[in-house]
Amino acid sequence: MQDNFSIRDWKNTKLYKEEYEGALTTEANTPRYPEGELSIEDKIKAITPLWNQYQSASGDEADKIKEKISRYTTYDNPNGGGSYVWYILDNAKSVEDVARIIKKEEDRLKKDGYEESDYTVKLLVPKVYFNVESGELSDNKNEWYTDDELRAGADQTSYTKGSELDDIVFSGDYDQALDFAKRYPTLIKVVKDSVQEQDELEDDDIELEIPGDESTAVVDKSADVKARGKEAKMKQAKAEFKRLEDQMKTHLELYKTSESEENKKTALQMLKNLTPEFQAAKKAYEKLKGVKL
Repeated sequence: MQDNFSIRDWKNTKLYKEEYEGALTTEANTPRYPEGELSIEDKIKAITPLWNQYQSASGDEADKIKEKISRYTTYDNPNGGGSYVWYILDNAKSVEDVARIIKKEEDRLKKDGYEESDYTVKLLVPKVYFNVESGELSDNKNEWYTDDELRAGADQTSYTKGSELDDIVFSGDYDQALDFAKRYPTLIKVVKDSVQEQDELEDDDIELEIPGDESTAVVDKSADVKARGKEAKMKQAKAEFKRLEDQMKTHLELYKTSESEENKKTALQMLKNLTPEFQAAKKAYEKLKGVKL
Protein backbone atom coordinates (compact mmCIF):
# COMPACT_ATOMS: atom_id res chain seq x y z
CA MET A 1 0.00 0.00 0.00
CA GLN A 2 1.38 3.41 -0.95
CA ASP A 3 2.47 5.73 1.84
CA ASN A 4 0.19 8.68 1.01
CA PHE A 5 1.99 10.94 3.48
CA SER A 6 5.23 10.65 1.57
CA ILE A 7 3.64 11.35 -1.81
CA ARG A 8 1.41 14.14 -0.52
CA ASP A 9 4.26 16.01 1.14
CA TRP A 10 6.91 15.16 -1.45
CA LYS A 11 7.12 18.74 -2.68
CA ASN A 12 7.28 20.10 0.86
CA THR A 13 10.09 17.84 1.99
CA LYS A 14 12.17 18.10 -1.18
CA LEU A 15 11.27 21.00 -3.45
CA TYR A 16 10.53 23.40 -0.62
CA LYS A 17 12.81 21.95 2.03
CA GLU A 18 13.88 25.35 3.36
CA GLU A 19 10.33 26.22 4.42
CA TYR A 20 9.51 22.73 5.66
CA GLU A 21 12.57 22.12 7.82
CA GLY A 22 11.41 24.57 10.46
CA ALA A 23 8.37 22.42 11.16
CA LEU A 24 10.36 19.22 11.62
CA THR A 25 10.96 17.90 15.11
CA THR A 26 14.35 18.61 16.61
CA GLU A 27 14.49 15.18 18.24
CA ALA A 28 16.50 12.49 16.47
CA ASN A 29 13.69 9.91 16.24
CA THR A 30 10.13 10.47 17.38
CA PRO A 31 7.42 7.78 17.14
CA ARG A 32 4.72 8.93 14.72
CA TYR A 33 1.91 7.11 16.51
CA PRO A 34 1.10 6.46 20.20
CA GLU A 35 1.87 2.75 19.71
CA GLY A 36 5.45 3.70 18.96
CA GLU A 37 5.87 4.97 22.54
CA LEU A 38 5.53 1.44 23.93
CA SER A 39 8.50 -0.40 25.39
CA ILE A 40 10.36 -2.96 23.28
CA GLU A 41 8.79 -5.80 25.24
CA ASP A 42 5.27 -4.44 24.73
CA LYS A 43 5.95 -3.90 21.00
CA ILE A 44 7.04 -7.51 20.69
CA LYS A 45 3.86 -8.68 22.44
CA ALA A 46 1.69 -6.54 20.16
CA ILE A 47 3.44 -7.17 16.84
CA THR A 48 3.95 -10.95 17.18
CA PRO A 49 0.24 -11.92 16.88
CA LEU A 50 -0.16 -9.47 13.98
CA TRP A 51 2.82 -11.06 12.24
CA ASN A 52 1.18 -14.49 12.73
CA GLN A 53 -2.03 -13.20 11.12
CA TYR A 54 -0.07 -11.72 8.21
CA GLN A 55 1.35 -15.15 7.27
CA SER A 56 -2.03 -16.37 6.00
CA ALA A 57 -3.45 -13.02 4.89
CA SER A 58 -3.61 -11.55 1.39
CA GLY A 59 -4.89 -8.51 -0.45
CA ASP A 60 -6.64 -5.83 1.61
CA GLU A 61 -6.45 -7.94 4.75
CA ALA A 62 -2.65 -8.13 4.50
CA ASP A 63 -2.46 -4.37 3.87
CA LYS A 64 -4.55 -3.66 6.97
CA ILE A 65 -2.32 -5.86 9.13
CA LYS A 66 0.79 -4.20 7.69
CA GLU A 67 -0.67 -0.78 8.56
CA LYS A 68 -1.33 -1.93 12.13
CA ILE A 69 2.27 -3.08 12.52
CA SER A 70 3.44 0.20 11.01
CA ARG A 71 1.91 2.10 13.90
CA TYR A 72 4.46 0.44 16.19
CA THR A 73 7.46 0.77 13.85
CA THR A 74 7.06 4.20 12.18
CA TYR A 75 9.01 7.23 13.40
CA ASP A 76 9.76 10.79 12.33
CA ASN A 77 13.12 12.54 12.26
CA PRO A 78 14.73 15.53 10.51
CA ASN A 79 15.45 13.28 7.50
CA GLY A 80 11.77 12.48 6.99
CA GLY A 81 11.52 9.40 9.20
CA GLY A 82 10.79 5.82 8.21
CA SER A 83 9.64 2.43 9.42
CA TYR A 84 11.08 -1.05 9.75
CA VAL A 85 7.77 -2.82 9.10
CA TRP A 86 8.96 -4.42 5.83
CA TYR A 87 12.17 -5.53 7.50
CA ILE A 88 9.99 -7.63 9.80
CA LEU A 89 7.59 -8.87 7.14
CA ASP A 90 10.30 -9.71 4.60
CA ASN A 91 12.81 -11.34 6.94
CA ALA A 92 11.11 -12.91 9.95
CA LYS A 93 10.38 -16.64 9.68
CA SER A 94 9.41 -17.21 13.31
CA VAL A 95 8.20 -15.28 16.35
CA GLU A 96 11.78 -15.41 17.65
CA ASP A 97 12.91 -13.60 14.51
CA VAL A 98 10.25 -10.94 15.03
CA ALA A 99 11.51 -10.29 18.57
CA ARG A 100 15.17 -10.13 17.49
CA ILE A 101 14.47 -7.74 14.63
CA ILE A 102 12.44 -5.41 16.85
CA LYS A 103 15.18 -5.36 19.49
CA LYS A 104 17.87 -4.80 16.86
CA GLU A 105 16.02 -1.97 15.07
CA GLU A 106 14.93 -0.20 18.26
CA ASP A 107 18.47 -0.37 19.59
CA ARG A 108 19.84 1.06 16.35
CA LEU A 109 17.34 3.93 16.36
CA LYS A 110 18.31 4.90 19.90
CA LYS A 111 22.04 4.46 19.34
CA ASP A 112 22.45 6.02 15.89
CA GLY A 113 19.93 8.81 16.16
CA TYR A 114 18.67 7.89 12.69
CA GLU A 115 18.16 4.85 10.52
CA GLU A 116 21.26 4.35 8.42
CA SER A 117 20.75 3.41 4.82
CA ASP A 118 21.36 -0.34 4.54
CA TYR A 119 19.96 -0.85 1.07
CA THR A 120 20.59 0.23 -2.51
CA VAL A 121 18.11 1.15 -5.23
CA LYS A 122 19.13 -0.08 -8.69
CA LEU A 123 17.56 0.90 -11.99
CA LEU A 124 16.69 -1.90 -14.41
CA VAL A 125 16.22 0.52 -17.31
CA PRO A 126 18.46 3.36 -18.55
CA LYS A 127 16.14 6.11 -17.28
CA VAL A 128 13.14 6.25 -14.95
CA TYR A 129 10.51 9.01 -15.07
CA PHE A 130 8.50 10.12 -12.03
CA ASN A 131 5.09 11.79 -12.17
CA VAL A 132 5.11 14.16 -9.19
CA GLU A 133 1.34 14.61 -9.17
CA SER A 134 0.32 10.93 -9.30
CA GLY A 135 3.39 9.38 -7.68
CA GLU A 136 3.89 6.92 -10.57
CA LEU A 137 7.03 5.62 -12.29
CA SER A 138 7.60 4.78 -15.95
CA ASP A 139 10.42 4.21 -18.42
CA ASN A 140 8.42 6.07 -21.09
CA LYS A 141 9.03 9.82 -21.19
CA ASN A 142 5.61 10.41 -22.74
CA GLU A 143 3.67 8.09 -20.46
CA TRP A 144 1.64 11.01 -19.06
CA TYR A 145 2.63 14.14 -21.01
CA THR A 146 3.40 15.13 -24.58
CA ASP A 147 6.71 16.81 -25.44
CA ASP A 148 4.91 20.15 -25.67
CA GLU A 149 3.45 19.70 -22.18
CA LEU A 150 6.87 18.78 -20.82
CA ARG A 151 8.43 21.85 -22.38
CA ALA A 152 5.63 23.89 -20.83
CA GLY A 153 6.69 22.69 -17.39
CA ALA A 154 4.71 19.51 -16.69
CA ASP A 155 5.51 18.14 -13.22
CA GLN A 156 7.73 15.23 -14.26
CA THR A 157 11.29 14.35 -13.22
CA SER A 158 13.72 11.75 -14.54
CA TYR A 159 16.59 9.74 -13.04
CA THR A 160 19.48 7.71 -14.42
CA LYS A 161 20.86 6.72 -11.00
CA GLY A 162 19.10 4.69 -8.35
CA SER A 163 20.69 6.74 -5.59
CA GLU A 164 19.12 9.93 -6.93
CA LEU A 165 15.71 8.30 -7.26
CA ASP A 166 15.98 7.02 -3.70
CA ASP A 167 17.08 10.36 -2.27
CA ILE A 168 14.60 12.60 -4.09
CA VAL A 169 11.51 10.43 -4.57
CA PHE A 170 11.76 7.81 -1.79
CA SER A 171 13.38 10.20 0.73
CA GLY A 172 15.83 7.47 1.71
CA ASP A 173 12.95 5.41 3.13
CA TYR A 174 13.45 1.64 2.73
CA ASP A 175 9.73 0.87 3.02
CA GLN A 176 8.87 3.43 0.37
CA ALA A 177 11.61 2.15 -1.97
CA LEU A 178 10.47 -1.45 -1.46
CA ASP A 179 6.86 -0.53 -2.12
CA PHE A 180 7.81 1.07 -5.46
CA ALA A 181 10.04 -1.90 -6.34
CA LYS A 182 7.09 -4.25 -5.82
CA ARG A 183 4.82 -2.03 -7.93
CA TYR A 184 7.40 -1.59 -10.71
CA PRO A 185 9.53 -4.80 -10.73
CA THR A 186 10.71 -4.20 -14.30
CA LEU A 187 11.96 -0.68 -13.55
CA ILE A 188 13.79 -0.83 -10.22
CA LYS A 189 14.91 -3.25 -7.54
CA VAL A 190 15.97 -2.80 -3.93
CA VAL A 191 19.05 -4.66 -2.77
CA LYS A 192 19.54 -5.10 0.95
CA ASP A 193 23.12 -4.73 2.15
CA SER A 194 22.94 -8.05 3.98
CA VAL A 195 26.61 -8.88 4.59
CA GLN A 196 26.97 -6.60 7.59
CA GLU A 197 23.58 -7.66 8.94
CA GLN A 198 24.53 -11.32 8.75
CA ASP A 199 27.67 -10.61 10.81
CA GLU A 200 25.68 -8.71 13.41
CA LEU A 201 23.09 -11.46 13.68
CA GLU A 202 25.75 -14.08 14.36
CA ASP A 203 25.64 -12.92 17.98
CA ASP A 204 21.94 -13.73 18.09
CA ASP A 205 22.50 -17.28 16.80
CA ILE A 206 20.36 -16.78 13.72
CA GLU A 207 20.69 -16.11 10.02
CA LEU A 208 17.89 -14.14 8.40
CA GLU A 209 16.62 -14.59 4.89
CA ILE A 210 18.26 -12.27 2.36
CA PRO A 211 15.48 -9.84 1.32
CA GLY A 212 13.83 -10.56 -2.00
CA ASP A 213 14.83 -14.24 -2.09
CA GLU A 214 12.38 -16.75 -0.62
CA SER A 215 14.76 -19.63 -1.26
CA THR A 216 17.10 -18.68 1.58
CA ALA A 217 15.79 -20.40 4.70
CA VAL A 218 16.26 -19.17 8.28
CA VAL A 219 18.48 -21.55 10.23
CA ASP A 220 19.40 -21.87 13.89
CA LYS A 221 22.94 -22.69 15.01
CA SER A 222 23.23 -26.47 15.07
CA ALA A 223 25.51 -29.28 14.00
CA ASP A 224 24.37 -29.11 10.39
CA VAL A 225 24.32 -25.32 10.09
CA LYS A 226 27.24 -25.27 7.63
CA ALA A 227 25.59 -27.76 5.28
CA ARG A 228 22.25 -26.00 5.44
CA GLY A 229 23.89 -22.62 5.06
CA LYS A 230 25.75 -23.75 1.94
CA GLU A 231 22.55 -25.16 0.46
CA ALA A 232 20.72 -21.90 1.15
CA LYS A 233 23.52 -19.86 -0.43
CA MET A 234 23.52 -22.20 -3.43
CA LYS A 235 19.77 -21.70 -3.93
CA GLN A 236 20.10 -17.96 -3.60
CA ALA A 237 23.04 -17.79 -6.02
CA LYS A 238 21.20 -19.95 -8.53
CA ALA A 239 18.03 -17.84 -8.29
CA GLU A 240 20.00 -14.62 -8.78
CA PHE A 241 21.93 -16.09 -11.73
CA LYS A 242 18.74 -17.34 -13.40
CA ARG A 243 16.97 -14.02 -12.81
CA LEU A 244 19.74 -12.08 -14.53
CA GLU A 245 20.12 -14.69 -17.26
CA ASP A 246 16.42 -14.40 -18.07
CA GLN A 247 16.71 -10.62 -18.22
CA MET A 248 19.72 -10.85 -20.53
CA LYS A 249 17.83 -13.25 -22.83
CA THR A 250 14.80 -10.96 -22.89
CA HIS A 251 16.81 -7.88 -23.85
CA LEU A 252 18.86 -9.85 -26.39
CA GLU A 253 15.70 -11.12 -28.04
CA LEU A 254 14.29 -7.59 -28.11
CA TYR A 255 17.49 -6.32 -29.70
CA LYS A 256 17.37 -9.01 -32.38
CA THR A 257 13.69 -8.78 -33.25
CA SER A 258 12.63 -5.19 -32.65
CA GLU A 259 11.97 -3.05 -35.72
CA SER A 260 12.29 0.15 -33.70
CA GLU A 261 15.77 1.65 -33.54
CA GLU A 262 14.89 3.28 -30.22
CA ASN A 263 13.94 -0.09 -28.73
CA LYS A 264 17.12 -1.63 -30.11
CA LYS A 265 19.20 1.09 -28.47
CA THR A 266 17.37 0.60 -25.17
CA ALA A 267 17.84 -3.17 -25.30
CA LEU A 268 21.52 -2.81 -26.13
CA GLN A 269 22.03 -0.36 -23.27
CA MET A 270 20.28 -2.73 -20.87
CA LEU A 271 22.53 -5.58 -21.99
CA LYS A 272 25.57 -3.41 -21.29
CA ASN A 273 24.18 -2.38 -17.89
CA LEU A 274 23.34 -5.94 -16.86
CA THR A 275 26.54 -7.62 -18.08
CA PRO A 276 28.78 -6.84 -15.03
CA GLU A 277 26.07 -7.94 -12.60
CA PHE A 278 25.31 -11.05 -14.67
CA GLN A 279 29.00 -12.03 -14.86
CA ALA A 280 29.39 -11.55 -11.10
CA ALA A 281 26.30 -13.68 -10.36
CA LYS A 282 27.48 -16.36 -12.80
CA LYS A 283 30.93 -16.45 -11.18
CA ALA A 284 29.45 -16.65 -7.68
CA TYR A 285 27.16 -19.52 -8.67
CA GLU A 286 29.98 -21.40 -10.41
CA LYS A 287 32.17 -21.03 -7.34
CA LEU A 288 29.53 -22.50 -5.04
CA LYS A 289 28.57 -25.24 -7.47
CA GLY A 290 32.16 -26.03 -8.41
CA VAL A 291 31.25 -26.36 -12.09
CA LYS A 292 31.83 -24.01 -15.03
CA LEU A 293 28.52 -23.05 -16.67
